[in-house]
Amino acid sequence: MKTIKSVSDSTSSITSVRLPAVLIATATLTLYAIDLARAPIYLHEAEVLFALHAHAISATAHDLYGRFMPLYFQMRPIGENVWFHPVIVYVSAIFFKVETVPEPGDPPQFSIFVR
Repeated sequence: MKTIKSVSDSTSSITSVRLPAVLIATATLTLYAIDLARAPIYLHEAEVLFALHAHAISATAHDLYGRFMPLYFQMRPIGENVWFHPVIVYVSAIFFKVETVPEPGDPPQFSIFVR
């Protein structure tokens, strides 16, 4: 004989899944909000350089210094011998290829990856 599940059984299983997710999300938000006042309100120099390199790679396949698809990226403004791993630059370059970057003064676009 088959057992028929009642509506209360299915709602209790949904609640048992949602409750821990809500508690984890609340705890995470609380922990991040505690030190929000200490977070910088501007981009760090390295973040700007990553974005510039990623834009150059997506447009020309060369970094800011003319190297074709480099294995590591040199950040001369930070230091002459400062090199960074390329993953963040190449992932950002893919994003720049897929999604256009608005020029200053353009109206904000709220659609991501939608053309």
